[in-house]
Parts: sequence; structure tokens; C-alpha cells
Amino acid sequence: MQESEQALSSDLAAILDDHPRERIEFDMSRVDLGKLTLMELLDASDASGVPFTEIAEAINDPASQARVFYAIAWVIMRRADKSLTFDAVCEYDLIVTGEIDEAEIARTNDRAKKVVAVAQVMGVSPEEAKGATIAEIGAATDLAQHRIRKTRRRG
Repeated sequence: MQESEQALSSDLAAILDDHPRERIEFDMSRVDLGKLTLMELLDASDASGVPFTEIAEAINDPASQARVFYAIAWVIMRRADKSLTFDAVCEYDLIVTGEIDEAEIARTNDRAKKVVAVAQVMGVSPEEAKGATIAEIGAATDLAQHRIRKTRRRG
């Protein structure tokens, strides 16, 4: 390295030491993409430029991985600070550790399907269905099956 390059390198190192970037440690093993809300996923998609249906796959794509990690970190951090912007999060040094737990995502998705199915049978929101008792779910299911049998006999 030439003397001028060494001096420049030294100057840059001094500037970076004087202005350290804040760090975010982002443990992917603790992130369940299935627990992001639709709006969070859409916001992460908009911020990263990756279609929302491809976010999970983009995590493993080196070309889009960094922006997706920053976008997911942003929507999660924004839960605590609504004023936080994507650009502000991109100023941080993002330290990604761990790996996505595919089994946990599958469990979350399976549970969500069951909640939505019960909500549809009961004619309530998924949030209300989560609080339904087993007796209420059984009664709603029995009534729905009775209606289906009655409709079939008429037809």
C-alpha cells in the first residue's frame, strides 16, 4: 500500500472510530415470519423491494438478503417505536445470527389455519375464535353440519 493510501485508510478508520454506528443484533431463530401481520409483511415488502409472497425465499437469496433482513428488523422494531423509519434502521450495523426455525413457522401456520377454520364455522373473527371454548366450537360445528345435511336432503 502506498503512503497516501495508508494515510487515507488511517483517516477513514479514525472517522469510523469517532462515529461508530449503532448495532442491532438480529437473531433469526427468534423470528417467526408467520407471526408478522399482513401489514408488517406488506411494509417489509415495500421497503425491501421484494414481493411479499417471496419474502421467506428472499432470506436465502444473497442478492436481496440484506434488504430483507433490514426490512424485517424494521417492522419488528417499529412495534416499540412507531416513528422509526426504514432508512433509520438501515443506518445501523445489522448483526444477523441464528437461522429461521422452519418447524416453528410450520406450527404457527398450522395453528393459524385451525383458528381461521373455527372462525369461519362460528361466523366470528379469528381473534374471537381464539377465545372460544371447546363446547362452543363443538356446538357451532354440530349446527354447521346439521345445516349441510338439511340442505343436501332438500337438494
